[in-house]
Amino acid sequence: MRHFLEVARSPDGSDYLRLLTWVRGLSTWVSIVWLEDSPPSGRARTVVDAFLRSAASVEVTDTWPGTELADETAVRYIAPLSDDLFAVIVDAAGGLAEWCPPALPEDLHFMREDQSVVLGSTSSEEYAWLELDDAERAALDKQLVDALVVREPAPPQLEHPNPAWDVAGDSVVSAPTGLPDGSRERLWCRRLDDSRFEVCCIPFHTPALALGDVIEAESDAEGAWQLTRVVERHGRGVAWVGIRHDRAVVEETQAALRLIGAAFENEGLLGLVVDIADDEVGEQAWSCLQDLEEAGRIDLAYLD
Repeated sequence: MRHFLEVARSPDGSDYLRLLTWVRGLSTWVSIVWLEDSPPSGRARTVVDAFLRSAASVEVTDTWPGTELADETAVRYIAPLSDDLFAVIVDAAGGLAEWCPPALPEDLHFMREDQSVVLGSTSSEEYAWLELDDAERAALDKQLVDALVVREPAPPQLEHPNPAWDVAGDSVVSAPTGLPDGSRERLWCRRLDDSRFEVCCIPFHTPALALGDVIEAESDAEGAWQLTRVVERHGRGVAWVGIRHDRAVVEETQAALRLIGAAFENEGLLGLVVDIADDEVGEQAWSCLQDLEEAGRIDLAYLD
């Protein structure tokens, strides 16, 4: 089992050194990112040069663990974690929060042999995390855990900021997505009676559920509605659309769906969910999406 642990307090001083030393024992690779327009200089140049001396791979990318850029790219350096390179990393900063441009590169990551993350960071958000298996989690020093306030994060909550039937709804019902991260989806709904609700959004990941279906929910101790069962399906499905790192294709797909009159919602920057109604509009929407998939423009899946 993989444990995802947030580092709630950015380490510095002796805690920072202890953390890096512990992570060093689990890591084979290390990476940094340079997102600035100007080339690195000073301490940043020293670190980048050390990566290059360590035979770092250099890639121009818009995606790395913890980050997905919308309209720009960055240079990412990935190098074998040698003793010499580790010494440069330790000497470059007195704490994890110091890994910010222009003084230093950002998003320092330590990774295993398969390049899965051990310690990751997102400098722009002052955020860091550990990804550990059962044995690694058990071996994590308790004093280090207490010093860094390492904690299991709450499951992600998926929101519907622009639900398909926005005006009709009046309530939120929380539902499990079934995804490995334990996330829940906050479904925008219209309350029908004491316990039944009509779904007024297009579910992102909640299985066997679509726009217009009727569900049953119960109120928890805090007064929030929790899905208990699906009462009635209305013949609709959901098309999940994944778009390969290109906002222009997102806009192209949205324009085609609007022309047809199909309802859709955005999931993040590069995803859509589309209502596939049991009518002519639904057929046209599905045909349109299939054409885009065959052209290699999108990834497509149908969620019944």
